[in-house]
Amino acid sequence: MLCLSHFISSREATSPMRFIHLLFFLLCCICQIKAQSPSVSEQIWQSDDPAAYLLENFDRIRSLSPDTALFHLNKLVQQAEDDQDLLLAARVYEKRGIVHYYLADFESERADLLTALRKAEQLDNQALMGNILKELCISANRQEDFLKSVAYGYRAIKLCSSAGDQACLASAQRNLGRTYLKLGRRDSADDFL
Repeated sequence: MLCLSHFISSREATSPMRFIHLLFFLLCCICQIKAQSPSVSEQIWQSDDPAAYLLENFDRIRSLSPDTALFHLNKLVQQAEDDQDLLLAARVYEKRGIVHYYLADFESERADLLTALRKAEQLDNQALMGNILKELCISANRQEDFLKSVAYGYRAIKLCSSAGDQACLASAQRNLGRTYLKLGRRDSADDFL
């Protein structure tokens, strides 16, 4: 294989042909790395606990491919419903709602987040309810349903605070502050941002 230092140290490194060779070299390196790493699907379903793997690595998987994330979340929703696992169902519906946002399917986003909230309420899991409500707050904001956004935001703050979840609390406050900014209420926004 060609040596990268050859391209960098050569006096002719600025020539168009050298540049093309360098790009080809880098492309080969990327292809070799991709060929050696298992696909996201293989990583999920070869793990001991596919649900835990997917939820723990959700941000990375969603960023790589929202469609792939949605495919696997759909499988997990079915599994959670079949097993009547309310906690898993609530978490998966929440994540699937977030993926729907990235796919610009806002109605499905809201529907999944509301389903997640109902399941979390059945469990009386305050931390989970707070996390879902902060997502509903920003979702309603994006859809310009500001009354619901404010209501979700205040509920999220209350629940995140009582659950002692500081990360959720900060995010809920930020989301509510963004809603107040959109409403032009800078004085209220300043209380949360």
